[in-house]
Amino acid sequence: MKRKLVSQGRATLTISLPSKWTKTFGLKSGDELDINEEAGKLILSTTGEVALEKTTIDAKNVGQALLRKFLPAAYKLGYDEITVLTEGPEQIEEVQKAIQRSLLGFEIVNQSRTSCTIKCIGGPLEDEFDSILRRIFLMLKSMSNDGLDAIRQKEFGQLTSITSGEQINNRLTTICRRIINKKGYTKHSTYLYCLVNELEKIADEYRDMFKHIAEKKIVLSSDTVKQISAMNKLFSDLYELFYKYEKNKAITLSKDKSRIKKELNEAFDKRKEGKVLHHMLSIVEKTSNLLSLAIGLKI
Repeated sequence: MKRKLVSQGRATLTISLPSKWTKTFGLKSGDELDINEEAGKLILSTTGEVALEKTTIDAKNVGQALLRKFLPAAYKLGYDEITVLTEGPEQIEEVQKAIQRSLLGFEIVNQSRTSCTIKCIGGPLEDEFDSILRRIFLMLKSMSNDGLDAIRQKEFGQLTSITSGEQINNRLTTICRRIINKKGYTKHSTYLYCLVNELEKIADEYRDMFKHIAEKKIVLSSDTVKQISAMNKLFSDLYELFYKYEKNKAITLSKDKSRIKKELNEAFDKRKEGKVLHHMLSIVEKTSNLLSLAIGLKI
């Protein structure tokens, strides 16, 4: 973003501030800003409160399934106060369930027979973005490796319980996407948003694969178990690359992805584990997407 300097009198130069930034913090003429000089940069900051962003969702006649999509979408977009127009108590109950599932920091602050208002009452999480993102990676690593152990031991009940990690993943990735939309993060915010989105989808694939194996009590072939192990290592290596980027590691990861994908495609014609293999292919493909995004974030 560039701004031209404007002469004011003999010795004064002024510059306009981005309107989006001033509106976000409710700044007006006469307000004070802190200005700090740092290595050729002037850093402007304000102690002003961020103006609340509000929206209204008309949930009448949309059904419960669609309502479950509206609320997280508004949350991720960064709204601080959401008024929901409802058909009655049943939909308000769905709103409460949505809050518990994925709208961290929100509570119902006003309620009537035909509407309710939910509002962000939790503190800011922007400073915790890095730790939340790392936790997402580590939880996915744990979910994948614990699932592999349960598959090897044929502990189908344990495999089902492991899928609950996907719900935690949903909450954490939703928080990250809200922070990126609301505050931005780096000049690569779009890449980072897509990366978090892929992490959420990978957890979905593991959940569905583990549920299918557990419900059908499928005893996988030794070759498929080995490939799940290789697939998990691919993700683990991607995690290491993300936090310590090296070009040669990225090249190796790309080659490993291609090899695993080729093996899985060939397995479709040889084994009767089609649905499991489908989920595995999807996980490998999404991990490959993470590799592209990780490289983009380091450029």
